[in-house]
Amino acid sequence: MACVRKAALCFINAGDFAQADEVLRSCAVDEAATQYLLFLAAIKQGLEDKAIAAVRNIVRCPDLVGKQLLLMASLSHDKGYSNILRCTLDALVMTIKAGQIDPSLQVETIAVVRCLIRLTLIELDKAKIEQVPALLNSVKQHFELTLDVLEADDRDAKTPTTEMEWLYKTAFNTAISYADYGDQPTVTDIFNVSGMLMELYEKASPSEAVDIELPINKAAAKFACLCGKLFVYREMPEGDDKAILLQQLAAYLPQCRFDCQCAWLTKAHVNHLDYMLRVIDVFEIEILATSRDWDGVTTAMIEMIKRRTEAGEADPDSSLETAADVLLSFANCPSEVTLGVIEVLLDAYSMDSLRDATRVARWIRAVLVGLLGREDSESEKKALHYVQKALDVLRKEDSSIVYPRDEIAWLAAQTWNTGLEKANSVGIDHARAWCGLALALAPYTPEGAAALTSVSCC
Repeated sequence: MACVRKAALCFINAGDFAQADEVLRSCAVDEAATQYLLFLAAIKQGLEDKAIAAVRNIVRCPDLVGKQLLLMASLSHDKGYSNILRCTLDALVMTIKAGQIDPSLQVETIAVVRCLIRLTLIELDKAKIEQVPALLNSVKQHFELTLDVLEADDRDAKTPTTEMEWLYKTAFNTAISYADYGDQPTVTDIFNVSGMLMELYEKASPSEAVDIELPINKAAAKFACLCGKLFVYREMPEGDDKAILLQQLAAYLPQCRFDCQCAWLTKAHVNHLDYMLRVIDVFEIEILATSRDWDGVTTAMIEMIKRRTEAGEADPDSSLETAADVLLSFANCPSEVTLGVIEVLLDAYSMDSLRDATRVARWIRAVLVGLLGREDSESEKKALHYVQKALDVLRKEDSSIVYPRDEIAWLAAQTWNTGLEKANSVGIDHARAWCGLALALAPYTPEGAAALTSVSCC
């Protein structure tokens, strides 16, 4: 049979296609070599339909060799037949996924898939809006395929780093370009693949050859992926898929934070990276609370404050308060966890460097609402501590730090009423601490001295 096909090849090269076709009829159609020759004859004659049919038939042949498809793709490209090339590359992708490509052809495979990516991106540029999602999904799959091939590379034949650089840059730029097209899951996955391609490029390149922007871009890609996946999670209906995604988010967040911290060490784009790290902190509280990992929530909040203290920040920033707000939105959060987080937040404020008393007042009210509803002595002790903290702020108050007057009135009323309750239920001696704080707060209320007079009779 091999001799017969050699004869057919001679006729094809001589341009005698009729005779070649006659010879090939005697060859087994389920052999890849026969389909390759049929393809060769068709493309030399410009018969696109027959060439595409040969491509589709060859992938069904049990003796298919990956190099045959690579040659078919190369010939389609050289002849300028984009439809045949597309079909051939799709067939190549299918055989790669099926494990039918010889591992030694890794470099050639990457080159071919790169060609497919370029073709798809050209189509994307010309596509109508309704065509974008399908094409984006196709290009995502192509990027994922290159990632699979590169991760499986344990051979001597290595993909050139220039190819890897092109892949990660193209994936990253594609995700950025189509971030606003509404197909959030697909774009998120492309960001993820671009970040993983950057990691492979870093490992394969000498450190001095790596672009200084790479760590920042990798952090940005991972951050965009984390945001996108969390946004997708919020919109998903309850079910197994949503539970699995939550587990993936919990595992992915520390990786994202690590890459942002490494990028921060380059001292480039520090403001952007600071913002990303603070958003990651808020997301961590949301993910932990959604997972009902309440111990993890408290630990995470303590670690956040510790990181900011080590960075020389005197007071908690708005991201920490946002994280606390996120926690408060979970009705199923145990009250001791909520109170514990607010207490950690309040204790992080320094009276020596306080810049905004309004924020302190808000959290003092929140913690007192929780603590005053409890009967145990430890909660009462904590409540007295936070009333005293508010009084310390008032005594320090200057033109730049103003404690909200309505909050002072609320605080004084709550303190005095608590004192009265203690006097009736426990005794005057036990109530004296509360009444003393109320009297100390009275001059700062809107009524001033009048408020002091109204309570002093007690």
